[in-house]
Amino acid sequence: MCPSPGLSEEHRALAMRHIAQCKTHIILGEKHIAKQLRLISELERDGHDVGEAKALLAQFEQYQRLHCERFDTLLGQLSDADRAEVGRRPSRQHIPTQID
Repeated sequence: MCPSPGLSEEHRALAMRHIAQCKTHIILGEKHIAKQLRLISELERDGHDVGEAKALLAQFEQYQRLHCERFDTLLGQLSDADRAEVGRRPSRQHIPTQID
């Protein structure tokens, strides 16, 4: 595999590890967001206050956006061959929306 332009083999390996970590964080973030949405739905159904649950969801969504941005930034530093090896960002099952 040819190294990414401007990156030493050591930096390339580090970027690849960081990308793997980002992928893991994105996948876990999707699970946390989905779980929080289910919890909010249950709380609303049962007539409970959902203010704190929605605030936590907003934090999860913000972290998710940051993880996705970091993934995209790291991916942009790699060569075409390395990008092909990494693949695409994990698909987003949940697109953050405003919950009122």
